[in-house]
Amino acid sequence: MAIFQRFMDTLLAGITGVQPYLYDILITGKTVEEHNARLRTVLKRFAETATWQWTDTHEAAYARAKELLQADDVLAHFDEKKPLAVVCDASPYGLGALLFHMEPDGQEGGPHLLRVPDTDLHREELCTN
Repeated sequence: MAIFQRFMDTLLAGITGVQPYLYDILITGKTVEEHNARLRTVLKRFAETATWQWTDTHEAAYARAKELLQADDVLAHFDEKKPLAVVCDASPYGLGALLFHMEPDGQEGGPHLLRVPDTDLHREELCTN
């Protein structure tokens, strides 16, 4: 932990209103605009430092993992007697959602996924702020 913390402290040094704390980064600003400017500075610094590789092998593994997680033997079958719940999430790059049955308290297994739709946003749909 100390090595990672030292790395983050060094990487983000000199950015006003930014404080790495364990596995979080606290970013403050007096206005939304100031906060967003500091966030962009942090993300730019990460982008300049990161080495990123995404090859065809990685893409194939990712596609296979998604396929397996949505297989019939993993996903539950719809039961009209059980209550449904939906959880959604969005980022500037994509949308995701989970549709699942809520199990009564005390039953083993917790929520059972029914569907995991997702989509990547097209260039014109991406957030640019």
